[in-house]
Amino acid sequence: MTEYDTKIDPKPENIHEDIFNICFRLTMPNVPIDEMKLATEVYKALAAQHRDGSLEDAMVALGVGTREELLDAVRTFQAWRSENPESAQAQEEPSQDDEEPDDQLQEELSNSSVNDTAMFVIDNVVKRSRLTNRYDVMERFCAVLEHRFGSGTKLDENLEKMHLATTKDVLQAIDIYFVMKDLYPDTVFGRKRMQSVWAPVFQECFPQEEVG
Repeated sequence: MTEYDTKIDPKPENIHEDIFNICFRLTMPNVPIDEMKLATEVYKALAAQHRDGSLEDAMVALGVGTREELLDAVRTFQAWRSENPESAQAQEEPSQDDEEPDDQLQEELSNSSVNDTAMFVIDNVVKRSRLTNRYDVMERFCAVLEHRFGSGTKLDENLEKMHLATTKDVLQAIDIYFVMKDLYPDTVFGRKRMQSVWAPVFQECFPQEEVG
């Protein structure tokens, strides 16, 4: 059993139980989610579980070792959810506040997933600087965070929230980003509110001639 274990029975046979459980926790009843986005979020959740370098072997063992296998698993879950609406309703009811579904999804995985803010900032660093070397990306990534949060306690607190307590954590997040963009090039990082908050920071950290 994993931290994503659910009590649904029966579950579809042609999808590993762990993958089913992650999909189940990543989705909400009556809220559509694109299969590519769900596959991306599943990958992020698995990457967070296997920070010790065992991700590739774990994905093979779970039957999602390739892009197509992961997408097939997601399609299987989506089909199950469509065919079993009553079981899908067993998921927690969404809150009545004004949060977007993605906000709630991130809260659901806040203690285990690769942080979405980190992915969003890395994505902007790569796109704006056109860097591809992981160490160069890390240098610019850290510079952006220091510009946003300073170099003291506030920075440390936000790094902790992003699950980036060590240099190794930062480099792993960057590696995950590049793999995700290779496997799922249409992935979009960052919610609207996140984009508006960070826009001034990116404008100040990246000269216009560099971005263009």
